[in-house]
Amino acid sequence: MNFNRISISLFVVCLVFGSFASAAEKYRVGIAMYKNGPEAQQYKLLLLAAAARAKRELQNVDVVFREGEPIEQASKLAAENFDLIFVPYFGIGEKLPALFKKFPKINFVVVEGDLPGNNVASINFRNNEGAFLAGALAALKSTASKVGFVSAVDQPFVAGLSSAFAAGAKRVNPKISVTSKFIGTDNSAWENPSGGRITALSIFDSGADVVYTVAGGSSPGVFSAAKERKKFAIAANSNQNSVSPGAVLSSVVKKIDLAVFQTIRASRTRFVPGKISFGIKEGAFAVAIDSNNRTLISASQQEALAKLERDISSGKVRIY
Repeated sequence: MNFNRISISLFVVCLVFGSFASAAEKYRVGIAMYKNGPEAQQYKLLLLAAAARAKRELQNVDVVFREGEPIEQASKLAAENFDLIFVPYFGIGEKLPALFKKFPKINFVVVEGDLPGNNVASINFRNNEGAFLAGALAALKSTASKVGFVSAVDQPFVAGLSSAFAAGAKRVNPKISVTSKFIGTDNSAWENPSGGRITALSIFDSGADVVYTVAGGSSPGVFSAAKERKKFAIAANSNQNSVSPGAVLSSVVKKIDLAVFQTIRASRTRFVPGKISFGIKEGAFAVAIDSNNRTLISASQQEALAKLERDISSGKVRIY
């Protein structure tokens, strides 16, 4: 009997079956997202960063993007038996429970929403913490002791951001004046740069020298207004410092990529339904400092912001 030939044959068999097992263990993650809409491309870049990191740092993880109507794309991913599927809450929240019920064996993650279900986890950001940081930065930079807040529509979520922005500004300067204005009354206001410009100009012309914009696709109009009046705008969610250097003071970045990566990593081991909360303590918000704005924010102002972040993380400063 040729034991060498048998040994080689067994090795080949084990190698082949081992490869099949490895492939079978591949953890497949699907991300359903809008192709267009408020800040869709900015979100896509963050999600791509999360996907790249997951593939780089996690074993046997594959991430697939599907752009279009999110319910339709998520349904296709579920029908293909993906292990974990991310879906946005914005614009489709009321339709998602039916999707989760239709695919009870598929695990879903809702981004920026909070929905129940044994197969549902919900990523939530403590957005008021980011707005608080923006208010503090605005007050630190303002020489007029007057700052402003611009958003698309006046709704409860936005009202909370406006209040947090004002609280952050007053934490730095209790006597500062804060003006909040809204571009429109319906969702079209999220994609109205002209309206954003007009609204921001009215705040600058009333004496404010720094404006924080949480207005989605309307924010470029706010940046234009800041440039026209030689004042400053602060951006939200993604790093937009390079859009109009000198006019964009900074961006309060919401690290969706971090939240998505950490959720993939945790779910790869064990999926846990329920709410997942991210804020400054978890490293999910930061004031972006780079070559576009480093000269606009002094070392002492940066240190004041860093201290505020530490105080929020420790619970010394609480934001509601």
